[in-house]
Amino acid sequence: MYILIILGNKLLDEGKIDEILIERLNKGITMYNIEKYDLIIVSGGNVQENSVFSESYVMKNYLLKYYIPKNKIIEENKSMDTIQNSLKCLNIVNKFKNIKQINILSSEFHIERVKAVFNHYFYKYNLKYIKSNNIISGEILKKKIKNEKKYLSLFNKINQ
Repeated sequence: MYILIILGNKLLDEGKIDEILIERLNKGITMYNIEKYDLIIVSGGNVQENSVFSESYVMKNYLLKYYIPKNKIIEENKSMDTIQNSLKCLNIVNKFKNIKQINILSSEFHIERVKAVFNHYFYKYNLKYIKSNNIISGEILKKKIKNEKKYLSLFNKINQ
């Protein structure tokens, strides 16, 4: 069994998808069309209080518009951050047998922290990481990279 996990990103007002998440989803669609995964897990809860929908619900509906079969998509709709993405997805993955590989997709700026977190919790699985393009630049990207380094450092200190 081959699994793709696509990590969410905060939604815009009224549950709309931002450009970062669109880039991740488009990369996921491309990868699905190449690899034909047995399962796609879209991971992300209702991170913003003013959003009616979870990230995973919006992600699933986006994938359905691009002809990803409904029976291939599982929503993980409780996680609020990268660590919870990992733990909640692990609960889903552990229900399946004969898993050959799990591919985890996130943005380039996020992938180093994703690797640290998922390698820590998914240690018994064969993992591969897929980066979507950053799609953002300038000060916004610099701020995201700074935050990622801070949270990666904190995660590494806690899990030494």
